[in-house]
Amino acid sequence: MKILFTPYSGGSIAHIVRSLADADCLLKRGHEILFTSTTSKREFVRKAGYEVYGDGHPDVNLNDENDQTISYFKNNRHLFIAWMRDEIRAADDFRPDILVNSPNFMGTPAGSLFNIPYISIINAQWLMEYRGLLGIGKSKNHIGHQLFRKVAKPIFSYKFEKFYMKEVISFYNELKIPRVPRRRIHIHNSNPAIIPGIPEFEPLERTKRTNLHYVGPLFWQGFEQAAFEPSYAFSDISPGRPFIYISLGGSIFRKQSYEELIGAFAKKTEWNILLSLGPNFSREDFKRDMPHFAIRTYVAGLKTCQYADVIVNTGSHGT
Repeated sequence: MKILFTPYSGGSIAHIVRSLADADCLLKRGHEILFTSTTSKREFVRKAGYEVYGDGHPDVNLNDENDQTISYFKNNRHLFIAWMRDEIRAADDFRPDILVNSPNFMGTPAGSLFNIPYISIINAQWLMEYRGLLGIGKSKNHIGHQLFRKVAKPIFSYKFEKFYMKEVISFYNELKIPRVPRRRIHIHNSNPAIIPGIPEFEPLERTKRTNLHYVGPLFWQGFEQAAFEPSYAFSDISPGRPFIYISLGGSIFRKQSYEELIGAFAKKTEWNILLSLGPNFSREDFKRDMPHFAIRTYVAGLKTCQYADVIVNTGSHGT
């Protein structure tokens, strides 16, 4: 089977990494794999052992520090069009039997255009069945949360379709894709979904859908499964020294604010501090390691968390 992976790969690598975890399993079963990627993450995917279509597309940074509103879609329309067009061209050339995207922000333009079935690797919070709202928990089943969801969900869906879907529809129309997802339900409810989490953390409402599958966290065989112990980074790991783990994740570009945070931590010589930079910062841009302060590009987040007394993170998948 030919499988095309089209993960979001702007600032983040979380969606790439979880796709790589799936791709590794599928490759062992003899399937043919192709990825689309941004120009900035193309080499990351290639070094993982996979072919990337063409030269990649420009980054669509949904975590732009200067624009966190719906205006980002309007102001950067050309980036979204390039992203979607790259997927369409890859599908047209590769002719996959199935598409796998993560996390299905805008449906699958190639799936709609060529009638290719697709699967999403998606956090439950994006699904309409999520017991809560995107970005807002309220997922317990006591009366207060139930009332909140009953009132807020229709408002959220209305706002989502009025502002977000309006832009998505315009992208589809510009690309002359006939099957346009005009409602939120058309994006998130028409395909099988793999949820890389567990129901206790991301619960769903009761649903008749049988194509939603919890698979637990997806950890790629690369850096996410590397060995880690504090002694790998620090010479003094005595019980009296707290271990602080800081992860900048894959979506952070606000370097100045994080330099201030890092500077404050660096003065705490009585602590052991490990900083994971992620894909958007160069190790050369930071100071050398100190006995109490180690800086790495990537670490095995889950394994590191097992030893940490305090974790400072960005809500990233690996932490």
